[in-house]
Amino acid sequence: MAHKTSLTPGIVELENSTLHETKEDIRLDQLIPADILHDRDQLRQFLEAYYAFMNMDEFIYQETETFNDVVLDNIARFRIPDPDNENNRFFTDETGADSTLVVTSPTGVNTTIPLDDINVAITNGNELPGSLVESTSEIGKTFAVNGLNLYNGYTATLTTIVKYWVGPGPSWVMNNIEKAMDIDKNETNYLELMQKEIAAAIPRDVTVNKRNLYKRIIDFYKLRGSADSIEIFFRLLFNEPVEVEFPYNETLIPSSGDWDQPADVSATVNGAVTNSTTVVIDTADENIRLSSKLVVDGLYTKVDDIRVSGISGTTITLSDPVTLSDNQTITFVPRGTYLDNKGFLSYNIKLQDSLRYQKFSYIIKTGKNLSDWENVYDKLVHPSGFVYFAEILIFLELVDATLTAALNLASMPQTQPGVIGPEDIPLLVEMFASTFLPGVEAKIHKSGTLSLSLKNGVISSITITDGGSGYTAPPVVTSSDSGTPSGFTTAVLVANLGAGEVTSISITDGGEDYNIPTLTIAPPTRIVFDGSDFGFGQTVDNVSDTIELQTAEVSALPIGSVVTYDSGLNSAIGGLVTGRQYRILATPTSTSIQLEDHIDDPGIAIQFGFAGGGTDHGFTGETATATASKTDGELKSVSIVEPGFGYASAPSITFNGIEQSSGSGVNPSVTIGIDSDGRLDVDNITINSTGGGWTALFGTPAANPNAGSIATLNIFGKADKNYISAPNVVFPQPESKDINGNPLSSNVTATAVLTLDSDGEITGFTITNAGSGYINDPIVKLGSAVQNETRVADQQEILILSLNHEMYDPYNGFNYSNFQTIANNDSFQRKGTNNFFSSPRIYNTNQTIEFLGSNQIQTIDSTLINKYNTRTFVHIE
Repeated sequence: MAHKTSLTPGIVELENSTLHETKEDIRLDQLIPADILHDRDQLRQFLEAYYAFMNMDEFIYQETETFNDVVLDNIARFRIPDPDNENNRFFTDETGADSTLVVTSPTGVNTTIPLDDINVAITNGNELPGSLVESTSEIGKTFAVNGLNLYNGYTATLTTIVKYWVGPGPSWVMNNIEKAMDIDKNETNYLELMQKEIAAAIPRDVTVNKRNLYKRIIDFYKLRGSADSIEIFFRLLFNEPVEVEFPYNETLIPSSGDWDQPADVSATVNGAVTNSTTVVIDTADENIRLSSKLVVDGLYTKVDDIRVSGISGTTITLSDPVTLSDNQTITFVPRGTYLDNKGFLSYNIKLQDSLRYQKFSYIIKTGKNLSDWENVYDKLVHPSGFVYFAEILIFLELVDATLTAALNLASMPQTQPGVIGPEDIPLLVEMFASTFLPGVEAKIHKSGTLSLSLKNGVISSITITDGGSGYTAPPVVTSSDSGTPSGFTTAVLVANLGAGEVTSISITDGGEDYNIPTLTIAPPTRIVFDGSDFGFGQTVDNVSDTIELQTAEVSALPIGSVVTYDSGLNSAIGGLVTGRQYRILATPTSTSIQLEDHIDDPGIAIQFGFAGGGTDHGFTGETATATASKTDGELKSVSIVEPGFGYASAPSITFNGIEQSSGSGVNPSVTIGIDSDGRLDVDNITINSTGGGWTALFGTPAANPNAGSIATLNIFGKADKNYISAPNVVFPQPESKDINGNPLSSNVTATAVLTLDSDGEITGFTITNAGSGYINDPIVKLGSAVQNETRVADQQEILILSLNHEMYDPYNGFNYSNFQTIANNDSFQRKGTNNFFSSPRIYNTNQTIEFLGSNQIQTIDSTLINKYNTRTFVHIE
């Protein structure tokens, strides 16, 4: 009976336990001395729990743990590390109810993300151990939280429950070791241990039933090296059919065929025969055949070769006359025959190479690639001393007659790779044949489609609240976001000056995702002058009460500008106070200014009483300020979903969408160019204005007025075939249909004709009717009768014959520099009667019989050309 014991909280024990068999928990008095257990309840409880654990099949407990990750692509993924592949820790909180997720921004701001079964997903890549495999809830090593599009780049911290699985205890293992030997019922780990012992060469990733395989492996070992073992190997491990052939059976071995020699036939002569070719026997016998040899003891043997040339009932006609007595026994020996053509030259019996067609080779034909089974086959099946070759088996099964196409598992490419059905043959034929034919591809006129993306929080306008003063160069304008969250894409802003103050700020790029944009303008640059240069006509002129500056600096300080004076840590000029503001009263010249104390003594020029200390005195103007406004729902980018085809000119783009509020939508302006094929050009998109105020925006290019008709044909492989007359271009029917699925009455099938050059090759086309109603680019075929095609292109063959020539270096082959005239056949030196008989003669000199006289031709020296070109008759004169 099953045993169950409660352990520490959080541990779940299953019913499977051997404690009821070992009874180790109630035998503590026998295992531990009584004086140790006396009055020690906690020790007793611990030992009882310990022995319960030792006898458990498994137990599962959980702990709360923390994991960290970075949010990428709107998802935070947390994984349980398992470097030792123990496969014993798993996430289980599929609803997120017992988990918390906190994301931290780069600036340190924490945000708690609510979790539920919508944004939480738990997945697992390994097989779950023990009873966890039967769980219907999500359990795995990966915990993913989706929908974090506002927090990309943030650090994520997850606190959640982790479930631990602990395998069987030692006592359980010891008490179930005999059960582990049952191959039908043992655990997977014991099955793998069995494999190491009895099937070490079998790959672990085989898809067949391993238990059945291991039970039959012994019988397989008994057949190892036989033809049957090959078939069993592929059936057991791969569930694949296999064919085995022996190439040696296709080699030419004279007289190696199967010879059939029929039995001899005996008969009795009916009537004496004297030197006659006709013999009458007493009983007709159908086993006597034409060409059978006659054998008579003591008279005729097989060597005499007397054969049957005719049979008519009991009358036998022989090839030669014989003499026989009445009632004499004679024997007919039928001619034997070969039952096959193995010993004869035929379509498959021929002289072969000595590797593939050796006596110890065989070919394995199966649907599996060699790399899938080569190693294990060498270990389990292949006999030593043999060599094998592999071929992919294309196995045709006529199963469609009994099964529907949906049930035909032989169909490619479903569950049996490498095995195809008859329904796939047209596809293969078309695939191979198409490589040797010209091809035509039709393109139809299409309208383009676009996909738009919007951006929010874009700085769209800037108001100057204070232009400042004393700016000699445009200041840097920076932006920030005082809203929450504060993540944004920085805008590009440029300040414009006029008379030393900021008059406006140009928006080069308004950025995006600002909540409350805030602008900061850099302060003006400090204007430096020499305060110690004092006196009439000096930098500080105490007569005219002016200070001399640069022209650009005076231009930046128009009358009325306010500046702050500083003495540069030296003593101040008489009449000025460091850190006090003054106003420009006048600019007497383009390089001088007068100051006034606009607060205490306005309108009166300050009089300078004495020189200041040092040369580093300065004025600093006032810093400008500005405010920014943002716009949501502006056009950010334009993507081309369908480029269309055949536009004659760039189409106009119209916009419509959902406004953020009534009347808030302002249409953007976009222009898109087209390429040479009339398609929308992805590299020629210009956003003239971004508009704004949209929640959703859609852009539509103007419709192609010729949409649904043929725009052009692309012809490839023109030189692959020659034609006597141009083949037909066959277009399919247009696809447009009404709501009932019927072809539209407005559909028109396209037509076109091809043009050929003088060699019969396709050079071009003319679309005679562009058709209408096509939705997709149609598959176009060429229609041509066999007699219209030139099957092989004409090619002039050149055969080089070494007539009256030789190679002086035969190892270099036929090349121009290695080919020369045979010296002894020089026609200019071999003509005439003086040297005809005394030297090698020219081949066929056309001499007369009288010229030769009594000389014998065979005694006259021959030339090299006569020796080596005996089959060639050449006139060289």
